[in-house]
Amino acid sequence: MSKTPITSAKITLKEKRSEFIGIIQPCESQQEFSDELKKLKKEFHDASHICWAYRLRLPKGLEELSADAGEPAGSAGLPMLNALRSADIENGMVFVIRFFGGTKLGKRGLMDAYGGAAEQAITAVKKAVYEHKEIYRLECPLEYYGEVQHALSEAGGRILVDRSADRILWETEVPSKGVSQLIVTLRNITRGAAILIGEERT
Repeated sequence: MSKTPITSAKITLKEKRSEFIGIIQPCESQQEFSDELKKLKKEFHDASHICWAYRLRLPKGLEELSADAGEPAGSAGLPMLNALRSADIENGMVFVIRFFGGTKLGKRGLMDAYGGAAEQAITAVKKAVYEHKEIYRLECPLEYYGEVQHALSEAGGRILVDRSADRILWETEVPSKGVSQLIVTLRNITRGAAILIGEERT
């Protein structure tokens, strides 16, 4: 059963005088990841390397990416990504910041250090069972804006994109378990005027 981090965690690992700082955080989008990477590059501007990996559940499916950030190919990003896979983490991003201590670790040593730092961070973070969600296009007359927004929130959903003009037109994300009740509620409050169309399951 997939899990997702609901807090952040930070650990420090030392290997032959090199320091590895492992950080894990929840992540909902590629933009959120990009913003965090920029922030860490600024905060740890004197680091030797800032390697990363993430697993994101997007409308098109599960996206997995990682980067060695200047370390030998396959020595950093992939071990970190494998740590996320082993823990079955979705919607999580992990970073490992290295401060070089003067002694080369070799590819095997780097894999162990980066993978180990990621694993320790994953172990330390508080997690919850990943809740599968579905993407729906929601349309209805603008007069029901407040009630429809409340109904969506009550179902645990959120607006991803708001294209409303003379009528409500939202792209929404709704937990699978809340869809049936949302449909009934929308039908009641809009007297059948609301349209909920499934897009892609996430």
